[in-house]
Amino acid sequence: MVSLAGTLIAIAFALRYEAGCYSRREAAAIMTNFSLVSIPFCMVVAETLDISSHFLALYGVVTAIGLLLAIVGVRMPPLSSIPEAYRGKKNIAEDVPENVSLFGWAVQSALDRAATFQPKQVLDGGAKMTVGSIIVKADVGIDMKRLFIIFLERTVLALPLLVLAAHFILE
Repeated sequence: MVSLAGTLIAIAFALRYEAGCYSRREAAAIMTNFSLVSIPFCMVVAETLDISSHFLALYGVVTAIGLLLAIVGVRMPPLSSIPEAYRGKKNIAEDVPENVSLFGWAVQSALDRAATFQPKQVLDGGAKMTVGSIIVKADVGIDMKRLFIIFLERTVLALPLLVLAAHFILE
């Protein structure tokens, strides 16, 4: 089940990639890895499997495995083979000022960027793309074949982890 938040994140990162704020690899990694399963969908699955009493553990495991797959997935082809090229000119400064900590600089940069956010940009970008092709149309180096390979890799890695976690949770 595709969540609206995941779709909006993909559109937002496609726009940031086009603006030169992320490389192809960074945009592709974020767009393919950072989408959580919706809580209502997980609850329906838990009720269908008659394990709703373990819902919090189930959702926690699904979230943890998703994060683990994001860490591992960016190091595997096809994501690792996407070049670190920017679309046009790199439009982001990554040098940390000497008198500021890395964390402080990151927080200040995030606040500055959030202050310029325009929801209209995401809505306009979403109107131009269909849900099923956002990542492909974003031109971040992922075609349907690569997207399918990423799906298969994540599935092959996730299933044994989910089975193992279920064994410990339900026993």
